[in-house]
Amino acid sequence: MTNKILLESDFFRVEHDPTRKLVIMRRSARSLSPRDHASALELDEAINVLISVLRTVRGQRFLVDVRRAPGNNDPTVEQRVQRFRRRLFELFPVSATIVATATGRLQLLRMARERGDASGVFLDEEEAIQSLLARPL
Repeated sequence: MTNKILLESDFFRVEHDPTRKLVIMRRSARSLSPRDHASALELDEAINVLISVLRTVRGQRFLVDVRRAPGNNDPTVEQRVQRFRRRLFELFPVSATIVATATGRLQLLRMARERGDASGVFLDEEEAIQSLLARPL
């Protein structure tokens, strides 16, 4: 079965597999300057639209794919990401994240600890999905 596309924007693509109760949010490669006010407003609007779409499938398994997202450890960006991820994980308590590099994995694990979040961070999509499917909702 093919996943249903719930949202496609400059920043995010959201796919839904209702059979497995799995929602996949993929971050695009679009980069933003954290200090560019217009870019920040555009991203805030994209996040608000994203959250509205995600509310319609809340409580299912949630996979966040940030492999294409530009790496950034700027404290301003990390603060925004932390707020955003808190909102996501309020909607989806059973979640996992896929990253492209071991360095990205370490960064997200650190950020998860700071949030008190125990979701897994993986380098392999199939491994992440299997981990999610093994967890009850």
